[in-house]
Amino acid sequence: MPGPFNGSKQPEAETQTSTRIAQAAVEMLLPTGGVVYYGLIGGRLFPSVEPRLRLEIQTPEGDGLPYASDLAFDYENARVGIPLEYREAISDGFNWAVENSCLNLSGTLCVYFGVNGDTGSSIVFYRYLSAVLVRLFTLTGTDATDDEIQVSLPTFGEVRA
Repeated sequence: MPGPFNGSKQPEAETQTSTRIAQAAVEMLLPTGGVVYYGLIGGRLFPSVEPRLRLEIQTPEGDGLPYASDLAFDYENARVGIPLEYREAISDGFNWAVENSCLNLSGTLCVYFGVNGDTGSSIVFYRYLSAVLVRLFTLTGTDATDDEIQVSLPTFGEVRA
């Protein structure tokens, strides 16, 4: 009996969208004058034939276990988890990226991992990290160079405004 991996034709819906689950994370330290922002956000994109992109936030709440980061300063006290007050910011950044990008994504973006710090994490910065994460998923499966990736990402000022 023919199956999907031995030469039979895949259903049309599967040929129109990627069925591969993509995964990405962004850890960033961003000095801006007198403030140094820090945060990490990670997620998976579960493709779907639905013509829209949904967001689910499933990260641990608050301050969890210490996170050993080569990027964060020692005083940052990086910990696994995202405080509840940052979740709306993640949703805002997601919505900003969807509204301000030519996204060819459909399915569910599940934010499942995050790290916050004592001084550099903020609502504004998690909004930005979320927008960057969405944009990274648009590059899944491409052979983009570091420079091309950097150019395709939103600036902090664009998302923050």
